[in-house]
Amino acid sequence: MANIDSSASGDGATPAPPGWYQTELGQRYWDGSQWLSNPPSAPAGPMAGAGYQGAQPPGRPAYEVPHPSGISSDDRTMGMLAHLLGLVASGLAPLIIYITKRDQSPFVRHHAAEALNLFLTVMVVVFGSLVVFFGGAALIAIVSTEVAAAVFVAGYFLVIMGLMAVSIGSLVLTIIAGIAANRGEWYRVPFCFHWVK
Repeated sequence: MANIDSSASGDGATPAPPGWYQTELGQRYWDGSQWLSNPPSAPAGPMAGAGYQGAQPPGRPAYEVPHPSGISSDDRTMGMLAHLLGLVASGLAPLIIYITKRDQSPFVRHHAAEALNLFLTVMVVVFGSLVVFFGGAALIAIVSTEVAAAVFVAGYFLVIMGLMAVSIGSLVLTIIAGIAANRGEWYRVPFCFHWVK
């Protein structure tokens, strides 16, 4: 295997000739002294070219291949974490990410805001259903005790079933949003209030 970068090794070996080389990051163009970020057009065949050696120069840092969405890997990861950490730390994790990253990355800000909006929507639905349930039960208890017991039991099961549906729905939406963020998509969570921008 030819030493592509003699200056990095310091052994005085002749560097590899310019050309296309297969590396861990795919096919890259070596101009004789460095890897080019804007190389000439690729060779005709899938590994064609006189310079094909199948190696990366020693001492050269690997660079990140740009994602098709144009969003950096760090931003996609933080966007995903804004959603998925919400499963563990409810609204606290997205709030911390939103506060710390809102001025640094519009993508992370968007996903942290969407995670916060989903959390706030779920909280409004949960507390609203509990207030309606206990308020209605208290009102019926004042009017008629026979009816109050039946309505309380029926309302209890309806509230429990509704809260289970909201929990499962928010779990599914959180996972979908986390996957979308990791793909670099500007996903907008459906079925929720969008108060945080």
